[in-house]
Amino acid sequence: MRKSVTASVVLSAAAAAAITAVTPTAYAARPAAHPTALTLHAAHATVAPKHKDTLTATLRSLGKPLANAAVALESRAAGSHSFGSTTAIGTTDDHGRVVVPVTPGNRKGHKEQYRVVFAGDDTHRASHSSVITVTVTG
Repeated sequence: MRKSVTASVVLSAAAAAAITAVTPTAYAARPAAHPTALTLHAAHATVAPKHKDTLTATLRSLGKPLANAAVALESRAAGSHSFGSTTAIGTTDDHGRVVVPVTPGNRKGHKEQYRVVFAGDDTHRASHSSVITVTVTG
């Protein structure tokens, strides 16, 4: 039994030496992910039944637009406590923007709420916009 414990310790020491030798190059410390801010605006706060509205999301990091970032749209009826399924709406352009058409509903008085979500990446933190509401009017 003594041999296996000794062999295990020797192997562990060898493994530790190999890991220590690799760590500085292969696993260099990553800089902290930069914060992001995501805003969402509707072209119209109210729309007629079955009519489209246009939502514009803008993603920024450190005060600058964040291009080529994938974002998703979440929606729910006003009064719901959770968002339904998430829909990928594309990637941001050079100005950090993505535009998506939506049809809030077909009943007068219906209120649909939206928010946009950025999942984050290796260098940028995840974020989401505030919730906005679009009301269907008659």
